[in-house]
Amino acid sequence: MVLSGVVTLVLGVVMGALVWTPLYFIAALALVDFALAWAFASGRIKATANVSVRTETVPADDVARVEADPSYNPYARED
Repeated sequence: MVLSGVVTLVLGVVMGALVWTPLYFIAALALVDFALAWAFASGRIKATANVSVRTETVPADDVARVEADPSYNPYARED
């Protein structure tokens, strides 16, 4: 995130100077990027994965059976 912040900052300054003055807003977004990078690095924001939690458990014998059969494909159609 720090690298993208540097690139965004440079891009914002160059675009604001050469193309159109309101494009300096891009440089302001880089400052937000730096703030988020700092928050993640310092642990103020925790990275969480978007993972669903299963509430039921799979019996151990079913797991062993599926792992023992390399041809098992739960997504295969059974016609």
